Amino acid sequence: MIVCVVFSQRCVATPVVSTATFISLDDAVQAALVSNPQVLSAKAQYQAALHQVDQAYTPNDPEFNYSNNNSPNGLFHPSSNTRGISESIQFPGKGWLQGDEAHRTAEIARLTYMAAIRDTRAQAETVYYQTLLDSAAVEIAAENTASINQVLEVARVAYTANQVTESDLISAQFSMSQASQTVWADQVSEANDEASLNQILGRKPQTPIQLTSQMELEPLTLSLDTIKEKSLTMRQEILEAALTEKNNKTALKLAWMELLPDFSISYNQTRYAFDAASPAGSLAIDSKDNTAAIGFNIPIFFWFRQKEDIQSASNLLDAARQNRTSVELQTETSVVQLYRSTDLAYQTALLYKNFLVPLADKNFRVALIAYQSKHIDFTTLANTLQNVYSARLTYLTSMNQYLAGKVGLEQLMGGPLK
Repeated sequence: MIVCVVFSQRCVATPVVSTATFISLDDAVQAALVSNPQVLSAKAQYQAALHQVDQAYTPNDPEFNYSNNNSPNGLFHPSSNTRGISESIQFPGKGWLQGDEAHRTAEIARLTYMAAIRDTRAQAETVYYQTLLDSAAVEIAAENTASINQVLEVARVAYTANQVTESDLISAQFSMSQASQTVWADQVSEANDEASLNQILGRKPQTPIQLTSQMELEPLTLSLDTIKEKSLTMRQEILEAALTEKNNKTALKLAWMELLPDFSISYNQTRYAFDAASPAGSLAIDSKDNTAAIGFNIPIFFWFRQKEDIQSASNLLDAARQNRTSVELQTETSVVQLYRSTDLAYQTALLYKNFLVPLADKNFRVALIAYQSKHIDFTTLANTLQNVYSARLTYLTSMNQYLAGKVGLEQLMGGPLK
């Protein structure tokens, strides 16, 4: 880090010894994934959904009942007692479909968890790159201030020798003050970015931090058609929409299956304590009887009771289909637009890095010599210096836009650009 200290309108770059924690881009991402509350919440919801799958496949618990019958002398002297067990059974296939629904719901929760990881990774990378951008902007501003200081010294010498007017010296001093203010503003932006990064890492905002990764200008390795294809098959939101559509299909089928009867099976055994209570009239002949029964509901009023559920399930299925189509179209459109913007940012950064920035530097050196030789005026010299600063800042901004575009494409694709 470089701190610009202003003394008598002169900026001196002073190195600061830092005790900050060194952290790379990968370290920042991993730390964010470990501590981010949204990721942890999505993980817990996914684990909760997993525990509901087996439950959906499991039938209802049987019911046991016991009764004392015909007890004229209190509860402890019955003429008979009955023990029974019963079980409610859905029509075959209903439970399996309900289990499939629960399984797909758990898969949707998993995709939501993966999307939370993806978005948190993107957030950490974006803030990391933005911090690198403002850190580099501080360095560029400090170098620009040093160049203006050089111009100021040239103007002061020329003014002392009565070679230029006082207006040139005043203009140089004014530019020096502006440049010092720019360094200060960029340092504030860098500090705020570090606070945002610390927040993502789950640390206090003023924790010292030192970034070790660099912004690298590398071309996109995948074509637009490849990214579109991968996005339509990998993006979590599209997969979630497809699973939701399947669940709505199952819900509609289950609504129609309410027409099919559900069953109940029961078994009861009655034991008799007195001859008079036994159906045979004698305990010696028969002291108990057994009863088995099976029943099922008759859906006579099915249509009047169930038609609204069927219509609702049908409408929800239509909505799920349209939502899936909308998500696919939105994803494809966003990929096309972002790919073009990212490629433009790459080409712009490449142009400024390889041609415009070196050309602006060369032009300033030539203009400085020309000003000392009185071949150009101060305004022309100041413009060449401003072009250097603008060119370097434009390169830096284009570089950051390119990296942010890559992160955005990975979000849309649901995976890394490899």
